[in-house]
Amino acid sequence: MWITSNLQHRYTEDIIKAKVIRIEINWKDKHLQKNLWNTYMKN
Repeated sequence: MWITSNLQHRYTEDIIKAKVIRIEINWKDKHLQKNLWNTYMKN
């Protein structure tokens, strides 16, 4: 029982980390696109 709950916990942590990383990547992409667009419009 302890082993399964431990695995479940680890699995949940991995999902949370993956979601956080995905959110960070999306945010960085949007940020980069905005910066690129601003730079492009200035030239």
